[in-house]
Amino acid sequence: MTVTAFRGSTVGEDTQNYCIAFREIQDLSWKEMLTCGWEQGYVLLNRALALVTKNERLFLVIMAVLILTPLFSWICQDSLWPGLSLVIFVGMGLWYQSMFVMRQWCAMAILSFSCKFIREHYFIRFAMCVLIATLFHRTAVIFILVWFLVYIPLNSLSILISVAVSILMGLCGKYIVLFLNNYAKASDMRNLGGGYSLLFVLWACIITMFLAFKGKIPQKISLEYKAVWFAAVIQPISFCFSGWARIIQYFSIFLVTLLPNTIVLYTCKNNKKWKIILGIILCGVMLIWYSTIQKMPYSFMKV
Repeated sequence: MTVTAFRGSTVGEDTQNYCIAFREIQDLSWKEMLTCGWEQGYVLLNRALALVTKNERLFLVIMAVLILTPLFSWICQDSLWPGLSLVIFVGMGLWYQSMFVMRQWCAMAILSFSCKFIREHYFIRFAMCVLIATLFHRTAVIFILVWFLVYIPLNSLSILISVAVSILMGLCGKYIVLFLNNYAKASDMRNLGGGYSLLFVLWACIITMFLAFKGKIPQKISLEYKAVWFAAVIQPISFCFSGWARIIQYFSIFLVTLLPNTIVLYTCKNNKKWKIILGIILCGVMLIWYSTIQKMPYSFMKV
């Protein structure tokens, strides 16, 4: 959290833009604030912070606390191996993105509170979390689908059907994006020719875990498993839509708790010495993953 808060303004593609926006929002009228094009929740948050400070450094410090505190609390509560979860959070590049995609990560921080409502079957509270999150980033509305994932049965047939649907998503991705562009602020249609590595990782996790537990996924990881499963199904859309990679993060972030919990639950019934071995292997995989991410060099703020 400290490293995030005291980063240089050049770290992160949008950090400087958010600092500029923080300055500009301070001078907007209430009418201009609600019609400036950014989500109202984030704009109001900036205006509230401006009442406390107009210093951009303090703005970044407060945003680091507001974004990372709920996410780390979620890790501590839901992970059976929080230290390994933190390694995955960094290794997948999620921590790096939280430094500069601040509107979406405000939304993801809010959504981290909703997991307990799903498990306790409080739909109204869950829906309120999603609604508040959309006030910070409109894409958060897709998270409402997680509620319905709970009711999808897990068996060999559903896995096979989902693989077919995933292939269909890849084949029809162009048309899906054309449909979504009707509701987007700006049309986006870019053939990245990428996303295959993440697709492989997601499906490898889903199939390996399904086989490891012989088709009987423990209740403790059922929600996380289904969220990652859904991410694997819809990931092929990112082949032709650059912004879809960020949509996937609402679901792929569950790998942060799913992978450590799987290791702990699997080894506690088999051979406990494999827990450390598998943990070390996973750390190595995360190191490789992080090294492949195209990221800007990190630097601390200039004194």
